[in-house]
Amino acid sequence: MSRRPKTKKPLNRSTSPSSPAGKAAPPGTRAGAGRSPEASSPLSAQSTDQALLLTLPQVCHLLNLSRSTLDRMAKDNLIPGRLKIGGQIRYHRPTLDTWLLSHLQS
Repeated sequence: MSRRPKTKKPLNRSTSPSSPAGKAAPPGTRAGAGRSPEASSPLSAQSTDQALLLTLPQVCHLLNLSRSTLDRMAKDNLIPGRLKIGGQIRYHRPTLDTWLLSHLQS
């Protein structure tokens, strides 16, 4: 008499441990997908016009500069308002606005 090896049951990958009551997430999605940490942030809902601190891409868009040009200007101290907060670079919007207006008038 030969014994058959035990086989493992396949995992049901359509359910997620974070899904309520073990209900399956819709195909092609993950439980919690679509909810980024930024979406819950009060500043992410604000437009660039209202934000106090701007990210590098926002500053590049605002000034119509490439990232490398912005980095070079910051390195040469040609642009004000650069802050490093928790290892991330931000620009103070009111300082940039004042600097931009002074360059437009001269």
